[in-house]
Amino acid sequence: MELADSGQKSWLSGLFATHPPSIERVNANRERVGQLDLGSDLEVGEQRYSTHIAYLKSVERAYQSFDRALFLTDEDQLDSALAALTEARRIEPGDARFLGAMGAVYHKQRRFKDANRAYNQALALDTSYYGYHLGRGLSNARLGNDVAARSDLNRSNELLPTAAAMTELGHLSLAAGQTTEAKQFYQTAMAAGGVLGQQARAGFVKLDLPDNPSRYISVDAQLRDGHLTARVVNRSDVAVATVNIRFSASVNGKTATRVITVGPLSGSLVANSGWRFAHTDNVESVSAIITHAQL
Repeated sequence: MELADSGQKSWLSGLFATHPPSIERVNANRERVGQLDLGSDLEVGEQRYSTHIAYLKSVERAYQSFDRALFLTDEDQLDSALAALTEARRIEPGDARFLGAMGAVYHKQRRFKDANRAYNQALALDTSYYGYHLGRGLSNARLGNDVAARSDLNRSNELLPTAAAMTELGHLSLAAGQTTEAKQFYQTAMAAGGVLGQQARAGFVKLDLPDNPSRYISVDAQLRDGHLTARVVNRSDVAVATVNIRFSASVNGKTATRVITVGPLSGSLVANSGWRFAHTDNVESVSAIITHAQL
């Protein structure tokens, strides 16, 4: 990031870095204009150009402060970032980006009421940017304003779907007992990857694992020395409190079943059915399946 106060030009000051044309080019242009029949309505636009350039020069320091605030935010110097954004707003109060950045800083400081107010002011200037709706939605969620949070997050997704909005909507749905809806939001957010994608996946797995335990827990029946056991492996990142395993086997032509409960399960374990068969028993078709899992 380029900072004006470090001797580098900001993106705005680059607008003024022009090179004067050569005198030969100026004379050639004048000669060409003289050959054209432009009538009397030709507008050079010098005054309008000067007016616009003067305005840009007058607010240049605001954007230098904005650049610095972004740098300070990345460095977690949040109070200094707010001071720089306050200076930017003093010079150019009509730019919503300064208020949006203030909202983000307040959110990092967990000053959610201040963040909410800043996003309100940003949206009063610009309702078309998804980030202001997202920021206000997140701050509303932290303040317990769930209805307002949902409205903001849904509007944010209409403008640009994001993992942040989807994940937060998943949290809100889960808190409201709407587990099916929460799973849908989490599943959508999982595709984003990164930290948010991992959080969404964790939320999805916690809801989906009890409904579909075999997706996440594998079980392999083994008959050795007359003992029927099963190796159970939790392939998810979620610790499971208890697992129900149903063993079945054909013993001397008759089907036998038994359900046992094991746990907790975070990695793998060997579950013992409790059966021991004599060497004279004819044991066939042994199996083990997961019937239930509780987080």
